[in-house]
Amino acid sequence: MLSASATDEPPYFWTTKLTADLLGLLCVWVCSRARRSPANRNDGLWRPPAQTAIRTRRPRLALTRSRIEEQPAVPVRRRRRQPPAGKQLANKDREGDTYVVSSSVNSVGGTVTTVATRGVRRRRALLPVTLRTHRSPRWWVEISIIVVLNVVYERLRNLVPARQDEAYNRGHQVLDLTQQLTGDLELSVNRFVAGQSILAHGFNAYYTYLHLPVTALTLIWIFRVHKRYYRAARTVLVGTTVLGLVGFYLLPMAPPRLLPGAGFTDTLVTYGAWGSWSDPTVASSTNQFAAMPSLHCAWALWVGLCVFSIARRPWLRVLGIVYPMMTFVVVVGTANHFILDGVAGAAVLAAAFAVQRLLFGQGAFHPAPTRDELRPQTAN
Repeated sequence: MLSASATDEPPYFWTTKLTADLLGLLCVWVCSRARRSPANRNDGLWRPPAQTAIRTRRPRLALTRSRIEEQPAVPVRRRRRQPPAGKQLANKDREGDTYVVSSSVNSVGGTVTTVATRGVRRRRALLPVTLRTHRSPRWWVEISIIVVLNVVYERLRNLVPARQDEAYNRGHQVLDLTQQLTGDLELSVNRFVAGQSILAHGFNAYYTYLHLPVTALTLIWIFRVHKRYYRAARTVLVGTTVLGLVGFYLLPMAPPRLLPGAGFTDTLVTYGAWGSWSDPTVASSTNQFAAMPSLHCAWALWVGLCVFSIARRPWLRVLGIVYPMMTFVVVVGTANHFILDGVAGAAVLAAAFAVQRLLFGQGAFHPAPTRDELRPQTAN
């Protein structure tokens, strides 16, 4: 509950406070409006045919069966070289699939080479088939995830006033550790940013306005353009957020800008940014001691890995590299996080990827299989 009354709140307060929920609902709406027909999907992936048979030309029909058996099969020119029977193709396609090839002899002497449906090498998955195959997400599932995460965040925020002393003590401990490892690198970066008015305003805008929109737009882009990656990518993002919330509860820590006597400058308070905690009303609705791990760095790294691994355009892949690096510099320059907070955020993201791999039986950047691909395949 907010201490300020409704009449004291600025007109833009509720828009600012519910930005995350509105972006999440927008993502759910876009997903629910997408076409569900498999025939209309356009995720940009090349798919080989489910079953391809390469046959040699049968002999011409004759009047008697004996003449048919005497005529040998006339081979035709094959489109590509086939491996020996029972072998696997050495080369794999872009998505990591392999093809099993077998040979058999027909009734008239012709050799038939059959390429079975493609099969992907996967580990045993913990989730059932219905929860890890390629299909459109259900709107009520997406809304439930957003509501649960929001409720958990509000519960953790209400516990902050009782653990402020612990948060300040842990902040000073991390500050001493980082000074032993990197010296005064964080303080030097913060003083440089705070001394440049234009740079400080740019960093404040980057920190305040790009975190949630870029993450939501990336999730929507994956669903609309690369649908078969959506469920795994969404699972990693949710897992990262859940692990981050657990870290906020177990390790409450004050950011550098709130440590007394440390010398850091809070650029958001000094120069201001609409919708940030420079407004006391907005500050009362956010968790000021959620510094370890850094979800800014974790989400930015998730965006970068998704864009770099899924996108095919070079300039998008370059953005996937630049965005998490720039986010790391911004959170340190604005004194919102230590370097170790960013490292902890990367570790949380790695743990979320590991959990996703256990649940799905394959990596997050392998396209989700269809039910036909998960059925046992036999070579004809």
